[in-house]
Amino acid sequence: KATQMCRADEVSKQQLKTLAGPNESTHISEVRNGDSRKRTTYKKKIPNKVNRSKPKEHKCKYCGYDVHKRGECPARDEQCNSCKMKGHFAKVCMKKTSVHEITADEDESKSYFLGSVESASLILNQPGTRILT
Repeated sequence: KATQMCRADEVSKQQLKTLAGPNESTHISEVRNGDSRKRTTYKKKIPNKVNRSKPKEHKCKYCGYDVHKRGECPARDEQCNSCKMKGHFAKVCMKKTSVHEITADEDESKSYFLGSVESASLILNQPGTRILT
């Protein structure tokens, strides 16, 4: 792994040199796109309505569909796919699902970071872009 990491570092440095070009002395402190002035937008005020929210739709607590008599409920004789009890569907099940312990392999928990920071100059040829040095 160490050999692979060193090779990756060398490749990244070579790519950085290719991107930087012959002149590496320029320092970019900020790049701004477009007009930096703040623009104020005005929105039309909408008068407050007394009750903007829709009235609550009542749903059956056993099947989740529109309210009906308990004897007409489609979940009356069905078994829940979540808790395996009879009389309701899984989408309205009130039982908490149990959490099982999950273990990770020791190798998966290790992580490596390989990075390189160097200054480079970059010329942006886009209209409306200013480079502050």
